[in-house]
Amino acid sequence: MVLRVWYNKNDSAMMLCLQIFAGAIVTIIAAIIFEPLSSFKLTTQSVGALLYLAVFGSVLAFTGYYWLLKKIKVISLSLIAFITPIIAIGLGYFLMSETFSAFTAFGSVPILSGIILVTKK
Repeated sequence: MVLRVWYNKNDSAMMLCLQIFAGAIVTIIAAIIFEPLSSFKLTTQSVGALLYLAVFGSVLAFTGYYWLLKKIKVISLSLIAFITPIIAIGLGYFLMSETFSAFTAFGSVPILSGIILVTKK
């Protein structure tokens, strides 16, 4: 909300960069305070994971979010937060052979029901 007031031109790229930069500063400070320096190791796996999360988990995700914010109703867009775990469960089951228990199904039903109720006209 503060960003919308400061940047009333709704420049999505600028809003995205400021949020990621602020998050990085807070994370770096917390890591310096709470994590021992001896646990910091750069490996190809850790760098690859960081790059993957930076590109797909931040830049593309937030760019898409801000683009959608201009195109669809906010209430519809807010449903992303509820449907993401359901998609993750499905991807884990099909791609990673994770188990799908009765508890998972039982917990998914109210989420899906809520999404249907909110989007139903």
